[in-house]
Amino acid sequence: MGAAINLMAQEDVSVLVVKIEGELAGIITASDVMQGLANDYDLEETKISTFMTGCRIDDKNPTNKICAQLDEDDDVMSALKVMYTG
Repeated sequence: MGAAINLMAQEDVSVLVVKIEGELAGIITASDVMQGLANDYDLEETKISTFMTGCRIDDKNPTNKICAQLDEDDDVMSALKVMYTG
């Protein structure tokens, strides 16, 4: 997870997409990283999958929930509704 923290800091990003074998597997956020820090994990040794939110865009990986998707023209209230009500 250390590499993820460095990338997030260098590029000033708060969310990274996680891929497994080139396929979307989930996302990890700055908040997820902070959780790792708060729980005293060794961030150089801990895998991103420990904290990532697993998701998928299609039915290729039925073990992960489908990623919610919005169109770029959707408003912020639409995003909030998706995040908090599904």
